[in-house]
This record gives sequence, structure tokens and C-alpha cells, in this order.
Amino acid sequence: FVAALDDDAPSGGTQEPYSTTKFGGAFKTGSMKFMLQYEAIDDRGIDVTVLYVAGQYTIGKSVLVLQIGNNDEDDPAAANVDASTYMAVGLIHKFTKATRLFVGYRSNPDIESVFTLGVRHDFST
Repeated sequence: FVAALDDDAPSGGTQEPYSTTKFGGAFKTGSMKFMLQYEAIDDRGIDVTVLYVAGQYTIGKSVLVLQIGNNDEDDPAAANVDASTYMAVGLIHKFTKATRLFVGYRSNPDIESVFTLGVRHDFST
């Protein structure tokens, strides 16, 4: 996929322009799926480059998920802004067509680590 957004500043307003361009795609073979997404963002004069790589592996009713991402921000007003990298791993298990369990862990070195556990149930109407 390709997506682009160019939001010019409103006339007379104080908000600065924002633009982003995104490229991405997915490839599936057998029980494996691979995804890639690249983003180039101009957030009011701050250039941000984002890269996500992900993979999924289906085993029976379970899906293992692995994601790696990098966010590189070039802010001329900030000194020594380093790129941040994150890693996430998770599992989705389908008990039934309507009910699934998910568990995941995400880590951003020097920022935060998050653990999640939940159940999703889709109620029919």
C-alpha cells in the first residue's frame, strides 16, 4: 500500500503544516506472514523516519507475532536525540470463532516495557 497526507496550516491559524508518506506491504506463504512499513513524516519542521518489520506464524489455533520497529527523529531544536527501537512478541489463541486470548510483551530500551493479557469476545447481533 501507499498512503500520503499533506495538511497545510490553516490560513490565519497557529498550527504548522504536517505531511506524511507511508509505504508498506505484506507477503504470506503457508503458515507464515511477513509485513514491512516505512514512513517519512514532516511534523511541523521535525523530520521523523519510521520503519516497522513484523512476522506471524500460525500453529493450529494460535498465531505467534514478532515485531521490530525503529523511530528516528531529527529535531533541530533538541540535542542528541537518538533513534528509538522497540521489539514486541505476542500470541493470539482462538478458542472459538468469537473468543480469543491474547498475550504480549513490548520493550523500548530506556523508555518502557509493557506486558498485556486479555480476552476478546465478539458478540453476534
